[in-house]
Amino acid sequence: MKIMTQFLAHRGTPGNYSLTEMAAGAIGDDVLVAITPEEVKEFLCDKAYGHRDPGPHDFPTGCRANTLVVYKKAISWFLPRQAHP
Repeated sequence: MKIMTQFLAHRGTPGNYSLTEMAAGAIGDDVLVAITPEEVKEFLCDKAYGHRDPGPHDFPTGCRANTLVVYKKAISWFLPRQAHP
């Protein structure tokens, strides 16, 4: 839940959600549905590289690949399931 609060703050979502509020489902579906894959990518790049748009000569110094997998799974857990054709 801490990762999701960091993501929402990074995204600029208004509101300051506590961990207990998030566990109770205080984040509205309208906020979660509006999250795009590009925003998740920018967040993960910021964690790994220190900025949102790394170039081909940048090296990840913020975290390792497995840490990014945990971040992605933590964010995906909150996203509403969408039907795929």
